[in-house]
Amino acid sequence: MKDREIDAICKMIEYIDKSIKYTLGYGFEEFCADERTQDATIFNISQIGELI
Repeated sequence: MKDREIDAICKMIEYIDKSIKYTLGYGFEEFCADERTQDATIFNISQIGELI
């Protein structure tokens, strides 16, 4: 694997970890009611898409 690919995979893992941390302990209703957590989670998921 190239260094660029390894860096991209490491970033993906970082974004996944952040999304899990932001949503840990949230139920569906709580998540839907918390716009800030939604925004942060959606941002991190979209960053994964940018790396692909």
